[in-house]
Amino acid sequence: MRFADEEIALYDLGNRPASYDVMTCLAVATAHGAKHLRLVLNNGWKPKNYNKKQAVERFISIVEPAAELFGLD
Repeated sequence: MRFADEEIALYDLGNRPASYDVMTCLAVATAHGAKHLRLVLNNGWKPKNYNKKQAVERFISIVEPAAELFGLD
């Protein structure tokens, strides 16, 4: 499925944490018409107070379900 640029929300995991911060991003994005979430991980996980394994676990348990909750693919 193709989406117009303004329908794509971008969440860069190199600059943003794999945390509940994604909820605010998605709430604002969907209010502005986003229909698709594009996740980026170009430069590795954002340094935070958890290791890489924990970042992946947080991504799977927080970020992925959040997209579904807001109806984004």
